[in-house]
Amino acid sequence: MTPARPGPLEELRGTWVGEGLSVLAEPGPRAGPPVLWRATATHEAIMFATVGPLVSGRGPTRPGAGMFGVQYLHDARDATSGRGVFIEPGVWLEVPGNVQSGALSSVVRFAALRTGHAVLADGDWENLDGPPSIGSVSSMPVDLRSRRPIAAHEQLESQAGEMPPGVPAQALADPNALLQRHIEGQRITSTTVLSVESGPDIERRLPHLPFVAVHPKTLGLQATLWIETIADPAKPRREVRQLQYGQRIVVNVDGVGWPQISVATLRRASPKR
Repeated sequence: MTPARPGPLEELRGTWVGEGLSVLAEPGPRAGPPVLWRATATHEAIMFATVGPLVSGRGPTRPGAGMFGVQYLHDARDATSGRGVFIEPGVWLEVPGNVQSGALSSVVRFAALRTGHAVLADGDWENLDGPPSIGSVSSMPVDLRSRRPIAAHEQLESQAGEMPPGVPAQALADPNALLQRHIEGQRITSTTVLSVESGPDIERRLPHLPFVAVHPKTLGLQATLWIETIADPAKPRREVRQLQYGQRIVVNVDGVGWPQISVATLRRASPKR
């Protein structure tokens, strides 16, 4: 029998509030530069509430197992004007392991994205001792035929000087730089990492939402959540929980993959429910 691992989703329950960044690469005007970047500093809140346990429907699983999860509502607003940037409802589920196949339990996520697509992505999690290793993520559009980035580096550098106050210029090319900056100097003692993805090579996407008149093809989604435990140097016995996330959506428009990236660092603002 495949042993059960402690599920990570219970750690998400409650409301998390913090600051982040939204970076969208978009086609430029016909007579202008080929690429434009739109960067918005955001104030974000994510509310997680428990759902389940649900019947898994996957055949033999570990005894007494059901799918446990959290439903969420993610609200991101312009940090300056308060206008909405995006709102995303969805569900995270822990899928129990399968006794016959020996498959370990996994996590899946259903989300209604800002692009007007409904996506089902899956992945895994791991528990780390210490801080996370947050890699780079590129906001450069990609020619999907050659799989090479579109040459717009000079334009990217010129627009980086117009980043919102408090956001480093390098975050336009690599929004994860803002996440890395937020944890500098923090004493993170443990991290739970949840990573999911969806793309054209795995038939997990659900039909497009009906309110979109023209349906661009979602090329892929990659999302990672880092649930971090921070030691308080002033109070050794006190720990602070922090949630960081990075999400990259790539939309295929006329053979070019246009990335839409959002990142944020949040703290729990209400008790678990």
